[in-house]
Amino acid sequence: MKRLTILTALASLLIAGCGHYNYAVKRDGSPVPYKNKYADNDDNQYEFYSTLYKVNADSRFSDLVEITHLNDVYNSHQGTPESTWRKSFLSFNLSDESGVEVIPESVVLEHYSESGVRIMPSKVESTVSKCSGKVGCRESVVLHYEKGMPEKLLEKVSFKLIINGQEKTVSYTLPLEYKYQYSFWDVMMGV
Repeated sequence: MKRLTILTALASLLIAGCGHYNYAVKRDGSPVPYKNKYADNDDNQYEFYSTLYKVNADSRFSDLVEITHLNDVYNSHQGTPESTWRKSFLSFNLSDESGVEVIPESVVLEHYSESGVRIMPSKVESTVSKCSGKVGCRESVVLHYEKGMPEKLLEKVSFKLIINGQEKTVSYTLPLEYKYQYSFWDVMMGV
């Protein structure tokens, strides 16, 4: 009987594939002009990470600002399923050589329902104040949310940069949808 139970559980895993869902923006409908640094790895029509700004369009992994759209917090040092359901991670990855300065007080990351009601995070973690008055910034903003978020929502993100003495505003409103990202078998097969 014990063998049958284990066999049934394994068969269920094989059939279901442990589908994993997160929030994403549709690539064709995204207002972001940059390809994200993972774009060559898949042909998914949805993007779970977006590159919001690049110093050099040809550079793939450095001197950029990117966001991980609302994703789960399993196996994350910044939250647990008991304390947080989803997190949005805005990351500034700008070297001293980039020539770019971030204006910390201009950084905005918010989420809204489709009807325009702001969804308040349960926890906010930010280290961007460390970027104040200096060229280069390797800091982040993380918003944590509890269960009960809608399957479609709006992510609003904006920030100001100083590039060669000129102020530039980067601002996006991204329509997010709760979509299939990967399964247990994708991970086992090397995604």
